[in-house]
Amino acid sequence: MRNLLCSILAGGLILLAGCSQSPTQVDGFNVRRASGEVGVLSPDARVRYRTALEHASQQEYTKAEKALLQLSKEVPTHPGVWLNLASLYYQSDRLEEAQSALARADALEPSSAAIHNLRGALAVRSGDITTAERHYHQALQQDNSAAEVYYNLGLLHDIYYQDIATAIGYYEQYLQLNPNRDSQTEQWVEQLKLSLENQ
Repeated sequence: MRNLLCSILAGGLILLAGCSQSPTQVDGFNVRRASGEVGVLSPDARVRYRTALEHASQQEYTKAEKALLQLSKEVPTHPGVWLNLASLYYQSDRLEEAQSALARADALEPSSAAIHNLRGALAVRSGDITTAERHYHQALQQDNSAAEVYYNLGLLHDIYYQDIATAIGYYEQYLQLNPNRDSQTEQWVEQLKLSLENQ
């Protein structure tokens, strides 16, 4: 389960395609603008952005980073570019760079659930579970249909707080909202329910 934690927290945070859904665990997150001007990608830049996201989804992180850095110079006011850079940095354990890129995204899009979700993952990585939980709840305030945030809360309550009943509730919410079947988590929830019955 701990390996699953690392893969969800690391792999499930990347790829917000412009202001649209991503093909990974952040499905359902949309980068929304609270006020002011957001950088708009030209048609050519959109193609390069999608290509960068494809590279990232294929774990070609160097290619993805290079393309996203170029886009960040061309359109520095596009929050998705910064958020995806932060995700790439997070996945490669470049946590200071992740925090810096995330700060840029947050300045452009302070009400983004995806930003709070990544902030929560960074807090977990640094061992600050209370801050992680706060960010996950802030993410749900922005988007209460974000399945991956419920999963991350389930992990916190399961692994760190060892509050199995609460963890089950979060995992079940994740399973209900997740558009893809996750048989591994379904099996884990069943095991957790059995462990509660045997207490």
